[in-house]
Amino acid sequence: MKYQILFILLALLSLSAPLGASVIYVSGAQTGIWSADTVIVTAEVRVPPGETLVINPGVEVYFQTNCKFIVDNGAALSAVGTLSDSILFDEHWSLPGNGWKGIRFLSASSSSQLQYCHLTNGFASGSGEDAKGGAIYCSSSSPTIQYCLINACSANSDGGGIYCSSSNPSIVSNAISENAADYGGGISCSDNSSPNISGNAISANWGYIGVGIRCEYSSPSISGNTISENSTAFGSAAGIYCYFSSPTIIGNTISGNSGWPGGGIYCGFNSSPTLLNCVLWENGPQQIYVSGGSPQVNYSDIQGGYTGTGNINADPLFINYAQHDYRLQWGSPCIDSGDPNPIYNDPDGTRADMGAWYYDQTMPVRILLTPYNAPIQIPPEGGSFQYAIQVTNISSTTFPILVWCNITLPSGMTFGPVLGPVRISLVSGQTISRVRTQNISGHAPAGLYHYNAFAVAAGDTSSDSFTFTKLGAGGWDLGAGGWTNAGESFDFTDVGARRASPLQHASRSGTTPTMEVMPNPFNPITVASFELRVSSYISLRIYDTAGRLVKTLVDGWREVGAHEVTFDGSQLPSGIYFADLTAGDYSQVQKLILLK
Repeated sequence: MKYQILFILLALLSLSAPLGASVIYVSGAQTGIWSADTVIVTAEVRVPPGETLVINPGVEVYFQTNCKFIVDNGAALSAVGTLSDSILFDEHWSLPGNGWKGIRFLSASSSSQLQYCHLTNGFASGSGEDAKGGAIYCSSSSPTIQYCLINACSANSDGGGIYCSSSNPSIVSNAISENAADYGGGISCSDNSSPNISGNAISANWGYIGVGIRCEYSSPSISGNTISENSTAFGSAAGIYCYFSSPTIIGNTISGNSGWPGGGIYCGFNSSPTLLNCVLWENGPQQIYVSGGSPQVNYSDIQGGYTGTGNINADPLFINYAQHDYRLQWGSPCIDSGDPNPIYNDPDGTRADMGAWYYDQTMPVRILLTPYNAPIQIPPEGGSFQYAIQVTNISSTTFPILVWCNITLPSGMTFGPVLGPVRISLVSGQTISRVRTQNISGHAPAGLYHYNAFAVAAGDTSSDSFTFTKLGAGGWDLGAGGWTNAGESFDFTDVGARRASPLQHASRSGTTPTMEVMPNPFNPITVASFELRVSSYISLRIYDTAGRLVKTLVDGWREVGAHEVTFDGSQLPSGIYFADLTAGDYSQVQKLILLK
């Protein structure tokens, strides 16, 4: 899921509106609850010592001046949004380029938390401590920062995104992108800080030294992050910079970073970082640069090779490097090549994979979506986007696989399927990938959408999704056209010759045998009919559009002759379902519509 974080949060950012139904203006000491749609900050605000301020989901906070938001000694800030109702901190829309000085935790309570927040256009200007922490400044403070977007923030000195001094915050599952500072464009750690930095997408930040993560006299725990596309024109260590620091760096993918020296990792004076189960690939000019340090590197994939136990030098086989999809293809040399100690085992119970992504081997078939040119924004008049859809069979058996895509609307309703369902067959170890184009109707409403793919094989359902946004309000007539899906076909993916179908052929038309389900649409009962000319093993299952098995109607041997089975949808909600019939090597899928 970490691959989705950046795209989800960047998509959500575009949904923020400058005006809400209610507006309040604030400055000075603040306690209690902010619940207005829009909060306008006219001068510096402060949560006083020992007090608490709660910001409700959906609140948008705009700063009219380049001022601070201070959480004082022992005070707590609780800004907890949701995936669909986030909290925004931004400069006032009438004063673009003015910026604001970030949220500054000064010996604040460790109960402080930022979740599902968007912090953008923060600007730590001035000198001294005021020049550090473009979005978040932590001094002797350990807040929780989770599921946040920290984007387009900057600092004159340290920590374009986050700055830590004598602090141990939990920085988990955030998208930290396009921030800038002289030191630590994404995250800067100094003065014996030991934050937990895990599961983040740290990308496209800029600076002079330690662009992704800078460690100076600090030893953070850095695990499960994707650190990519960070760059520095004149400084060192676009990925991770270590100076008098010994961070633990486990299970990270560090790729596409550019800086000299040490495009991937810079190990400076008296630094002894521990690298384990990592992938360092396509960083320039060096993957790891050592200047007075002594890194310990084991069980990692290092381009060009590196001394250590279990290290390899092999193409990691990313899903799509050009589109920044750093998940692993089946057959990657990084799969099951990490430290064999069971404490590092992947969640599926197999030996650790190298890098931030593990390949889930619990299901025989995996489906993946890679959006092109994410984040995707569709204009009010409608538009289209490209994506790749990939299906892999990792089992030792050839499987018939049912594949389809649908779209979750901002309301939570499901539209589609927009692709399929199609039946494909993959032999053991086979992967297919198709590039498709999805059109989005101009009638679609504004908001956040999820594009979903499903693959059902042998009773298991694999799924994947990405997000896109529709800008501007539209009508609700979803059937008005513009939802077409086109591109490379799945038609030729069936493998091997089929045996004759055990289903009775239509005697008059001579067409391919079919199952009949009538009535359709139905409420709440319908009947599926089929006729066997030879005895056969039959499977007839009903799935919903989320790939969940709703009902198994038939699963066993059936004799020659006509057969009928009833499907009762009285306990199900209205919607679209799929009847999936297999008889020997023959298979058929029929869309069912339950109307109540």
